[in-house]
Amino acid sequence: MDRASANYKVSLEKRKSALAGLDKAKAAHAESLANLAEAEAQLGAVDGANPQIRAALASVRQAELNLEFTQVRAPVDGYVTNLNLRFGSQAVANQAALALVDVNSYWVVGFFKENLVGDIEPGDRAVVTLMSYPDTPLEGQVNSLGWGIAQQDGSTGFELLPTVSPTFEWIRLAQRVPVRIQLDDVPEHIKLRVGTTASVLVRR
Repeated sequence: MDRASANYKVSLEKRKSALAGLDKAKAAHAESLANLAEAEAQLGAVDGANPQIRAALASVRQAELNLEFTQVRAPVDGYVTNLNLRFGSQAVANQAALALVDVNSYWVVGFFKENLVGDIEPGDRAVVTLMSYPDTPLEGQVNSLGWGIAQQDGSTGFELLPTVSPTFEWIRLAQRVPVRIQLDDVPEHIKLRVGTTASVLVRR
């Protein structure tokens, strides 16, 4: 009877310990459910409306764009000039690193005296002689005439007052008006270069 009584008391203590463990397990289960609910709330929807998924997709797209920006493609056919890059040089956004000359946009500008432009009209034929190819005149036509040139005397100066030269020449020279010439077919052996010199003859 004494052994049975001792075993009964031990069983009661084990029961208390088991009940305490059960309460602890229930509390841990409730905490796990709360953590799961919090994680689901933070995760949000699992479709495209999820802000975290959308932010991650936007980051991926931005990385793809940055990778594309590492390659530069010319928008037109032309020649690259003034390229001063070296190995290790770093390109900076919105800062030019080279010049691209469009081969399909060449034109010639002739500066004619103002007393001569009255006889020039768009569409008039023109003969252009390049200083670099003096033996090969080029055919073209007048594309447009300038409608104004910058004035030195009378331009706005210090404190918004007009700038007037203190000296004048006794003989007033005629102003020069730009006349733009569009070239026709250019022979293959002629290499046009921006800024070179030419003489222009306009025919009516």
